Amino acid sequence: RQQQPDAALDTLLAMGSTNPQTLPLVAHPMAQLAQQTGRSESVRARLEQLQPTPPSIDVTEAIASLSPDPATARGTYLRHLESEASLVMAARWLAGETLGGAQQQALVQRALDQATQPLKRYRCAACGFEAKQYFWQCPGCQNWDSYPTRRVEEL
Repeated sequence: RQQQPDAALDTLLAMGSTNPQTLPLVAHPMAQLAQQTGRSESVRARLEQLQPTPPSIDVTEAIASLSPDPATARGTYLRHLESEASLVMAARWLAGETLGGAQQQALVQRALDQATQPLKRYRCAACGFEAKQYFWQCPGCQNWDSYPTRRVEEL
């Protein structure tokens, strides 16, 4: 907001290193700032280094978005799948495949995208309230810090 993308990126990188459980929450903004500042390659390498075990969907998607080409991005999805089964990552990998014709591929991709939507949510550990975005305070039960930093599919 202060028009200092390099400083913002450095702050997010430090946050991800110092407090690794927050990395999935800041990976996407990190990737956006890396592209904006021309630091895609170094940030991609750092995200790969910080990727938690098991891998995080959000961190994997950030790494893939910083990939120099589609084949490298698809390789990122495969590496995620090698260590952790994930319908979301399988759908991302399949998006680059050609399945018969374009019409058939679009149908399969639409079905997978719809099936994975509930898996991309965060769920409150206290009351079970689910949301597409991360909340520090649950809108359902008003408990603080009751959302794990990983999405439903990763729990």
